[in-house]
Amino acid sequence: MTNETKPGIYTTEFWLLIVSNVLIQVEAIPIPDKWKWLAPIISIVGYSIARGLAKQGVPATDPVPANDAVDLDG
Repeated sequence: MTNETKPGIYTTEFWLLIVSNVLIQVEAIPIPDKWKWLAPIISIVGYSIARGLAKQGVPATDPVPANDAVDLDG
């Protein structure tokens, strides 16, 4: 087992970031002109912070097997 998170390109958040920024730039998502370049910058900064937090030693898989997680009998 490895303690690394999966690479960023394989995350849903990465692809949502790419799609939302493309939709903003081709004006499929209507936003005011003053936000057209600020919104992608804010989303990229937010994604970078989230990836940094994900890389702080959080395992990619649950280290505790599901059947050992809770002992309901005692």
